[in-house]
Amino acid sequence: MQTRLRIHQAYKDKAKARKEQDGAAAKKRRLKVVFLHPDLGIGGAERLVVDAAVSLQNQTLVPVEVTVVTNFHDPKRAFVETTDGTLKVLVRGRTNFPASIFGRAKALCADVRMMYAALSVCWTHYDTDAFVVDQVSAAMLVLSYFAPYTPRIFYCHFPDLMCDSNRKEDGTLVSAAPGHKTYRGMMDALEGAGMSMATCILCNSIFSRGVTVSTFPYVESLVDKRPLYPPVTPKADLPDLSKLDDRLRGMLERVQSHTTFVSINRYERKKNIGLAIEAFHKATQQEGVAWPKPPLLVVAGGYDNRLDENVSYGEELQKLARDTLQLSEDQVLFLRNISAATKEFLLTHMFALVYTPAMEHFGIAPVEAMLRARPVIAVNHGGPCESVMDVQKHPEEAAGILCAPTADAFAEAMLTLVKDEELAAKLSQQGERRATTVFSVAHCGDELAKRLELECNASMEKIIADLDAEAAQGGNTVPTEKKSH
Repeated sequence: MQTRLRIHQAYKDKAKARKEQDGAAAKKRRLKVVFLHPDLGIGGAERLVVDAAVSLQNQTLVPVEVTVVTNFHDPKRAFVETTDGTLKVLVRGRTNFPASIFGRAKALCADVRMMYAALSVCWTHYDTDAFVVDQVSAAMLVLSYFAPYTPRIFYCHFPDLMCDSNRKEDGTLVSAAPGHKTYRGMMDALEGAGMSMATCILCNSIFSRGVTVSTFPYVESLVDKRPLYPPVTPKADLPDLSKLDDRLRGMLERVQSHTTFVSINRYERKKNIGLAIEAFHKATQQEGVAWPKPPLLVVAGGYDNRLDENVSYGEELQKLARDTLQLSEDQVLFLRNISAATKEFLLTHMFALVYTPAMEHFGIAPVEAMLRARPVIAVNHGGPCESVMDVQKHPEEAAGILCAPTADAFAEAMLTLVKDEELAAKLSQQGERRATTVFSVAHCGDELAKRLELECNASMEKIIADLDAEAAQGGNTVPTEKKSH
């Protein structure tokens, strides 16, 4: 209760100061914004939140001070912006609560850890102007109680309920383990309850918004109709090959000397990386194809040996390529936890990106490829329909070929780009143009700043009205909450 009153008093003080200031002075005040994210690793979700935080910090419309609070941050396996001082990062809840209970209840533990992080940041950052939470909505339950006046934006990648690997497409559970249905029901209810405590919900694509509203219809009034597309990471410096060890230098030189297709995804089954390997095998088996350079597939992505799925799936992919399809290391190359410089080299010198996840809410890798003027092959469903667009439907805007998630369809798309250099060049140019406008860092930062300012203004007007009512009544008001959207 003491923490709640501290936060309430901080907002009252800001409101009183705002009443005494003119409009210009109020706009110069720096907003303190806290991002809450569970694990700052090197996955796509982490890239998204880091880019969003950096873009908000760098925009010039509204002065903003950004802090990122997380449960886990390993500087050796993290994006450079979180380690070089660009972003202020605080770790809360890592040692207080386990990540699982004997390998189980991972979702519950993630919720508890994030709720603890939210409680901790309410205590230490009681003067925060706005919170931005992503992935774990349970943190909203804590924030809404302790900081009812503070705007709480939930940035929704995709409902966790729909990401459960133990659930069929129709929503029913696969596992018949005792108690699992009750456990998942509790977690789903907790996710929905957390989202309902947000003052505003932003989605990273129109597709994500549709799934969110259909999954949790009671939060539709909180969900902004406009998506907040994540920004694409600016180009990094290319590595100096002469300074790399012989093995890595040899690998990267092969990328330059081959017609290289690249898959960039975390080593998770839902990413369907095996599809890229199978499609590549079919494409290389096609007779009569005049490859400009020998074909090569590079499978790269985040890999955490703490996660059983990463380990087992990595082994499965190796067996698929080496044993089942008899593809040698000269044909399929596996890389893990690549550096930003290595990733930049792959994106810059590859022939095309092969993006295999289905039901992907957005997918940042295709936009990264587009920025480097490289064509994309992706599944004709979900986020890529908005980011890449299909050349069949949008010939003058598309950045790639969208097709069914089958090896035959992907192989055909690969060969189409190899055979039609003019089409590949056109898609590359259109993708680069699209990436630098719709998905630029500046655009994302400006849009997020505008929405944060809107939420903060609405909250401040509410507390000023309460202060006026308190002065008129000569008493104290109890913190209440008004949701704006």
